[in-house]
Amino acid sequence: MKKEIADHYSWVEYAKGIGIILVVYGHVARGVFNAGMSWDVELFKLIDSIIYSFHMPLFSLFQVYFL
Repeated sequence: MKKEIADHYSWVEYAKGIGIILVVYGHVARGVFNAGMSWDVELFKLIDSIIYSFHMPLFSLFQVYFL
């Protein structure tokens, strides 16, 4: 029974891991951009808006899902 429950929620752990990686990437990308290192401004704005549009709602969704 416990194995079935663990398998059922393993997708949540993968999604959290991907979310964490995206948060780290977003912070590093902002640091590189703000330091003035060479970066395509339009590409940075696109990636930044995509990451920051869903990574916090993703964690909030999981928090509410498992209450």
